Amino acid sequence: GDAWFKSKMESFEAKGFCHRWPVGVLSHEHGFESIKPAPGWAGAEGMWVLQEKMVGQIAAERGQHLELHHSVAHWPPTPGQKFPDQSPLVVENYEKNKDGTWTLWNAKGESFGPFDVLVGAYASHNHTNVQLRNAATQRMRDYLHDNLRFSPVITAMVIFRQPLKLAFNAAYVVGDARLAWASNNNRKVGQNIAFKADGREFWTFMAPAKYSFESFETDGRGYKKRAFNDFITAFSELVGLNLWQYEPYMVRALHWEAGLPCTTLPSEAGCLFDAEQSLGWCGQWATHGGVEGAALSGKCMAELVAGITRGIELPAGAVYPEGAWPDVGCRVTPGYVRLGHGFFHIQHPRLQSIDPPASSLSAKDTSAFWSQHSAWGYGGKARSRGQDPNGHPGGRPGGLLGGKAHGRWAAKDAERTEICGAATGGHNNSHARGEGERQPKRRWMVSRGSPRQ
Repeated sequence: GDAWFKSKMESFEAKGFCHRWPVGVLSHEHGFESIKPAPGWAGAEGMWVLQEKMVGQIAAERGQHLELHHSVAHWPPTPGQKFPDQSPLVVENYEKNKDGTWTLWNAKGESFGPFDVLVGAYASHNHTNVQLRNAATQRMRDYLHDNLRFSPVITAMVIFRQPLKLAFNAAYVVGDARLAWASNNNRKVGQNIAFKADGREFWTFMAPAKYSFESFETDGRGYKKRAFNDFITAFSELVGLNLWQYEPYMVRALHWEAGLPCTTLPSEAGCLFDAEQSLGWCGQWATHGGVEGAALSGKCMAELVAGITRGIELPAGAVYPEGAWPDVGCRVTPGYVRLGHGFFHIQHPRLQSIDPPASSLSAKDTSAFWSQHSAWGYGGKARSRGQDPNGHPGGRPGGLLGGKAHGRWAAKDAERTEICGAATGGHNNSHARGEGERQPKRRWMVSRGSPRQ
């Protein structure tokens, strides 16, 4: 892959933050085939801890130039700490000052700045529709909404009460319309890291783009159960075992609406910049889908801002480039493949780039779908009141950190912490839920509180 990105990951590997993780290709015709050498990395203590240690390393190296702000009460996060959307520490208001600088505000009324340049990296149409509403951000919002399209991804976290004891860690799945990726999270952590599983196995399954779009659009309420059944059935057929006998149950299923970018900039700038407003935007959509693409776009953005401070002319094509946005498949260069769940620098004869998805979501599609449910950003209220950051009733008003659950939620806390802690090597930044449990409130809940999933 990219030499800069590879060098960064190797430096983190040398510090013990991550490790090379063997993967392969799984198909009905050929079974499992290993890819050597291992093409990528996994966090030695889980992916959340990897990100936290990366930030910590950057702060240690360049702390004199940085002022870090985050949505947790204290840094570094404690084991089990969440990064809640509902935290009043999240910055969501951006104010353009008369002198051209920016001041940022969180829900507690705390301000940060002023800053010469504001940079954003989220691209979900829901988020940009809500948060890029003032006069200074409107053009960026409209430009992204007019051009950026996504294909969704459905993923599920599943626990098998009886271990499968398969001979591989993870696999790209080819030749099956229901499944694109399968990974054993027990084996994701480093060799010397304790993983509390109590004899169980924790797996992640991801569906390809076509399945994800059609399943959710056909039945937005039943996609979770359908995905669980399809994933287990497909994986059973691929590995030659009746996996239902291993007592699987779904911890969580997700529909990543903005999971895969389908269009990209009509330039090679790698990021966007509004010179009039000193507003920059970056993300994997500006380069190619995947972690490497996101990192490269961030690098382009950082170099652009650094160039401004030195009086260097802005890169060509960074300031609202004209022309139709092409399919992101144009970014496939030698050594890369575009699969149904992302871009990867990987070589295997059975891994071939997919055609552009027949269906992708524009901002208008997103608005049409979520408006009928009075969702966040489309008629509903963004934040639920009287809940803790994970949506459990009984938390402090406004979602303040430290709210205590009551009733049946309190009874579920121990099990939930156990599941999540084991799935991330003891460090939990996500909420887990057994199949059939009450679902936490989400952003697309209507204001009166009834779920619209």
